[in-house]
This record gives sequence, structure tokens and C-alpha cells, in this order.
Amino acid sequence: MLEVELVCEQILALGAKVVALQIPGSLLKYAKESVEEIESRLKGQNVTIQVLADNNYSECCIDEITAAHVVACDLIVHYGHCCYSYPSRYTTFVVPPSSSTPVNASLSDGGVGGTNAVSVLSAKQVNKCQEFLLSKVKPGEDTRIFVSDYFQESIMELAKQLQNDQSTRCFSFGRTTPLMKSCCGRNGLFGRQFGDSFTESSVKNVIYIGQSTDRLLQLLCLKFFVASSIYAFDPLSFEEIECMPIVRKLSTKRSHLIERAKEADIIGILIGTLSVRGYRDAIDFSRKLIKLAGKKSYTFVVGKINVAKLANFAEIDAFVLIACPETSLNDHSEFFKPVFSVCELNYALNPEATWDGSFDLDFSSVVNKYSQQVDELIRVESVENFGKGDEKSTANGEIAVRSNMAVMPQTAASFLNSRSWRGLEMKLGESEVCTIEPGLSGIPMKYDNEF
Repeated sequence: MLEVELVCEQILALGAKVVALQIPGSLLKYAKESVEEIESRLKGQNVTIQVLADNNYSECCIDEITAAHVVACDLIVHYGHCCYSYPSRYTTFVVPPSSSTPVNASLSDGGVGGTNAVSVLSAKQVNKCQEFLLSKVKPGEDTRIFVSDYFQESIMELAKQLQNDQSTRCFSFGRTTPLMKSCCGRNGLFGRQFGDSFTESSVKNVIYIGQSTDRLLQLLCLKFFVASSIYAFDPLSFEEIECMPIVRKLSTKRSHLIERAKEADIIGILIGTLSVRGYRDAIDFSRKLIKLAGKKSYTFVVGKINVAKLANFAEIDAFVLIACPETSLNDHSEFFKPVFSVCELNYALNPEATWDGSFDLDFSSVVNKYSQQVDELIRVESVENFGKGDEKSTANGEIAVRSNMAVMPQTAASFLNSRSWRGLEMKLGESEVCTIEPGLSGIPMKYDNEF
């Protein structure tokens, strides 16, 4: 069952009348039974329940596009793993995987299991986590602790005990917020909210409780491995996770994407979300960066991206993906053209951005940090170029020269003119006029006039 009692409590507390349940494919088999039970419990409350069974983008993001098809929807209930990127329009209640997936019974005695569907850690596992935390937290150093949403409830109980301890250690636990409202709230740090205000430069130690394959650990490694010390612990295997192999693998691949972004003349802005707060600002920021570098940009909205879709745009040299941090972390090596995040684009094209070796895949952080600098650079460039004449446009594929003798960047139109096949030709007035005749009828397997 999909936490029916918890969901009903939230619906009544918020006074929602039209509720959309965003359920991942692995849990759809429980949808019908759960919806019937929710409706029976809320009988007489005039509440309508709809199921969003097909996501337009990643399952970790709030699917506001599909929810918009539900008339007068005022609440989305998101099941399963979530990236906790704040939505743009709808109030959302997140039912974490620790509640919506079964508990591995083999862990009840402190043994080691082989599944991610864990919600409650044993006393032995919690004690091991405590020993690891106390061994890494140093007095006087700001330490931020992140926990996988699979183990959050168990570790939060440990956090209360440690924070009541009158020690000189300075640490803070990040916690996800199940109820996210579009009108208020902060994105936090990868969806985690800390009880105090801090600057990222002041963080000396970052500790992660989870598994080595978790995407949150990879995001933390990319962001903090230069300026902070990173430690990770797996409560299932009781072993410390080596972070440097993760750092080497990811940073090598993403540093290569910076060079590919520099080489591209035509860059496609690929919309990977229409729900995450601030995605419009990220699109505008990317356009400004590309224009500042003297390159051309085109915007694409294709839903879930795959190799076949992007292969249709052969004239595009590279794509910048506007998506949540976890989606930006996906491996796109099988694509014909490089796909990178706003972070790599900023390092490649922004002269004011100096790459220090770290990568922040949260586009909101990049935009907030560099948007004013980019606006100032564009303003200075427009003042310097004022009165120097307009660019000469070209539509026949020839090279046009600007007034300052600089070569114009290649456009998609000129690329199309250089191709031998440019699409279907209408040939108006050249085709023979014929009378209308009935065509084939039936199915392709066997038309009606075939024997």
C-alpha cells in the first residue's frame, strides 16, 4: 500500500480537493487498490484522486506538466525517490522511498542486506554510524552531514542525540522537507535544509551516510572535493566509502565536457525540466552566455531525451541540459553530440568564471552566482560595439564579415543550405495535374484489393 493513512492526513490538513498521485513504474501495481482506499477514507470530503502514470521527464522531479492536465489540481503527491528540487507552480507532498518501499527483513537483526529498499536501520547499524561520525567530526570545524533518503528517519533520531550532547563539535544534519510549496521555501543544498545559515566556503567537512552508488554522494564529491574533506559511510556493509575514485571518474569526464563546449559553434539549449524552480532563469542565462561568446543557440523541448531524438539535429555541435542536478549527472556518452550542464557551459564561455576543479550541477547556484557578472559583460560589450555597424546577414551559406572584420559564426540555416537533401520539395507548377482517384483501403498487411 502507498502510505494511504499518511496521504489522507496531508490531504485533509491542506484542504486539497483535487489530488494528483505521481507514482513511479515500480509501484504502479499498487495504484488501483490505494486510490480506492483513499477515496473510501475521504468519502464525503469531495476529494478527487487522479494518477499520473507517465512522467514527461525524470521520475525524481515533480511532474507539473502532466499534473496541469488534471483540472484544478491543487496538490501533487510524489512517491519514491525524489531530488527535492522545489516546484514552480504546485504544492507537493513527497512520500519518500523509506515509506513507500518494503523494508528488508534480513536487516532486522543487524545483518548485511543487498537492497536499497531500507527504511529502518538496526541498533547495531545506527551505532556504527555514530562511531563513524564521531571519528570524523573535529572540534571547531563546520561539518555538514547528508543522509540518503532511504536511511533518513533512523539517522535523524541519532542526530537528536548527538545535538543534545554538550560537546565542542560543530556539525549540522541536512534534512529533506516532505511538503514543498511553490510560493515559499528554499531549495537548500541538494534539497537538504539545515537549521542554521552558513556559506559553502565555510564548510570544512562533508559526511554522507548512504551507499556508494547514490547520486547524492556523486554530486557532493563534485561540489566539495576541492575545498572540503569528504567522508562517506555505508550503514549496510559497515564500511567507509572511498570518495577519491568517484571524484577522479566524474571530474575527468566533466572537465572534458568543458573543452567540448568551447569548441562548439552552435549550441542547443535542451529543456530537461519544466517544473524545477528557476529553470526559466537558467535558460536566459545560457542564452546570454552563448551570445556573449559569439556563438549561436537554439532551444529544444523534446521531453525525455534519448539518442534518436537528438540525432535529428545534426547541425547542433553540442547541447546544454537544463535539468535537476541528478538528471544532469546522467551518463550521455552514447549520444552523438556532447551533452553538458550549465556549470560546464559557464566554465567554458564565461571569462569571469575560473574553474577551480569543482562542479556544481545545481543550475540555480550557478545562475545566482554569475548572472550579474554576465549581464555586466553584455552591457560593456554593447557599449563598446555601439555605432560600429550591424552584422551582415547571410542565408546562402556564404561567409559574412562584420564591420570589425570578424567572421560571423555559422548558423543552422547555413548548415541546411550546405546539405544535399533539404527535405521534401513541393515543386509547385512542375508536377502533372491528375484527377483524384480512390487510394488503397484496409490494413498494410493485406489491402482490400489484394488477393
